[in-house]
Amino acid sequence: MSSMRHRRIGFGLASALTAIGVFALDLRASGSLADGALYLLPVLLSERIPGWGSTLLVAVVCNALAIVASLLTFEGTGAPAFTVDRVVAIGLVWAAAGMLVHMKTSLAMLGGVEGRSPGSAKDADADVADPHAAAEKVTARPECVDQLQRKAAYQASGLARQLRELEDSRDAALAANRLKSEFLANMSHEIRTPMTAILGFTEEALDEARRACLSEEITRALLTIRRNGEHLLEIINDILDLSKIEADRIAIERIRCSPSEILVDVAWLMRQRALEKRLKLEVELEAPVPETIQTDPTRLRQILLNLASNAIKFTQEGGVTLRARMADPSARGGGVMILEVVDTGIGLTDEQKRGIFEAFSQADSATTRKFGGTGLGLTISRRLARLLGGDIAVESEQGRGSAFRVSVATGSLEGVRMIETSRAARIAHERERPESDERIWELSGRVLVAEDGADNQRLLSLILTKSGLDVEVADNGRIAYEKAVSAAVADEPFDVILMDMQMPELDGYRATSLLREAGYEGPIIALTAHAMSGDREKCIEVGCDDYASKPIHKARLLGMVAYFIEKRSRQP
Repeated sequence: MSSMRHRRIGFGLASALTAIGVFALDLRASGSLADGALYLLPVLLSERIPGWGSTLLVAVVCNALAIVASLLTFEGTGAPAFTVDRVVAIGLVWAAAGMLVHMKTSLAMLGGVEGRSPGSAKDADADVADPHAAAEKVTARPECVDQLQRKAAYQASGLARQLRELEDSRDAALAANRLKSEFLANMSHEIRTPMTAILGFTEEALDEARRACLSEEITRALLTIRRNGEHLLEIINDILDLSKIEADRIAIERIRCSPSEILVDVAWLMRQRALEKRLKLEVELEAPVPETIQTDPTRLRQILLNLASNAIKFTQEGGVTLRARMADPSARGGGVMILEVVDTGIGLTDEQKRGIFEAFSQADSATTRKFGGTGLGLTISRRLARLLGGDIAVESEQGRGSAFRVSVATGSLEGVRMIETSRAARIAHERERPESDERIWELSGRVLVAEDGADNQRLLSLILTKSGLDVEVADNGRIAYEKAVSAAVADEPFDVILMDMQMPELDGYRATSLLREAGYEGPIIALTAHAMSGDREKCIEVGCDDYASKPIHKARLLGMVAYFIEKRSRQP
């Protein structure tokens, strides 16, 4: 910047010298000092005149006077009054006047007064001549500093206020999220608790109906109760799953599993629904497919069940096909498997396809009224697929069906055998029916059931008693604690305690902690209608040996009880 200023000053000085030179030449040519002086007048006046326009105006007036003077001077002598060299001289003087203005501006910039008016240079000279005035200006500067400090303090207070508002908003969001989690947990408890009794007693009634060979109408009615109860359970499970996914609290495991077996499982689970609507349900594998892949079988099965259930729901005639293939059959280090659910149902428009994976979204309100559902299944399925290293895409045409393609990462396929379609077909035929829950359990031992709900007390007592166990019931955690301690002191401890975790007076968490603190070592299985992420860990942390969520799965519960009774019997 300094070199630029120096160049401008030099250019201005050169212009001034040019003007003086032109004046000297014109004086020599005309011999008139008065005539030549008029050329220099604009340069001299430019010291007093601010700005380009005024300087040039003075230059024009002065040079016009010079021309008139020249005409008067040379009149009657025969010499030309207005020659070309005089015109050039006039232009050069005008230019010199302008350059002098630039020179003054540059000098002012060097003096630290850039941007001031031309008179500001004289103000600076006056400051030097008058030290008191300069001192007043210096003393005025702290006031400017104070103003800047006050402005900075105001801005800082504004930023602090915004930060507090952001912190308040964050705290409010966290509190809202906590309240939502508590609400969902309570809703889960309030729905799952009665569903335990509904589904449990329905299963028991079905068993009795089959053994007593009751009419088909009674059996069909009981199956309808069970099917609708399971549907309600699916809804609450979807809501809880979505909440866990949004909170990034859903656990994904990666273990070796068979994709063909998972497809067959899904087909068998959906078979009854397809038969009721007289739809074909087929499984196809496009060879070669890996015998096993590394993924989460529970979540993959959940995705396919959602898609297959939707396909059957929205298909009135034709059928549904479950298909599997490799995206790149030659990939061995780690590939992508494609699992398709193809139907011949109502299909989707382009607009419907764009919003089909949004939460709480269905094709339209008429679809909800006709087919039901929460609109969460596809949202959850896509998010789970992405957690498994893939995604879900859809191809559909209204009135001509839909094809939902699930892609999942397979993990390493090194050493994994690739199977052909014929082998996959045999797997499907070998599985004539899903595993039955009708196993006859023959157990012996004493079980304490800590449960405050009368209906669930009767259900658990019925299930356990029919399997050969002696059952004692406690209405709350305090009674359960007292009975367990008394039995241990009498050297007749319970083989297993089934501890409901939500009870009045003393809940299952506190009762279990007190028992462990008292030295009780017998197995305790937690029963809870809460199914949020972390509930299992919470139960294990207070001292429970295992965990079962409501509604109670009869075969799973009896298998768990049998395991701990057998384990206890082996102890010395």
